[in-house]
Amino acid sequence: MNDALLFHDSEVRLAFADGDTLRVQFSAAHVERREAGPRAGAPVLGYARTLELAFARAAWTGALHECVGRLVQGRLSAAGAAHARLPLPFDAPGPVRCELAFHNGTLLEVEAGAVSCRFTGDPRFVESYAC
Repeated sequence: MNDALLFHDSEVRLAFADGDTLRVQFSAAHVERREAGPRAGAPVLGYARTLELAFARAAWTGALHECVGRLVQGRLSAAGAAHARLPLPFDAPGPVRCELAFHNGTLLEVEAGAVSCRFTGDPRFVESYAC
């Protein structure tokens, strides 16, 4: 399967500094999932847990304690390439620039030397959290 993170409508659980690494952990990452191979059809949109963005050698602006909740927009560029969505897993050298805009009005801007995005546990992909 081929998964890709879509920033908009993803839910961030926590953003925190771990030394010179900035970590953004998702509680419900908006993911596009495509089957690989000859049976590949239309992509399936859903949500996955345990996804983490890690920015190495990071500097940022934005209050990390306010960087929670739904994202309305996100952009990431790494090594000169812009990404509206990130293939999973994702690793790229710098320079990295990322902007995450939250529904609560908070804007997180990050510059880093490298970035990675991967699942830290079972992603538990679901198509919808609606009841």
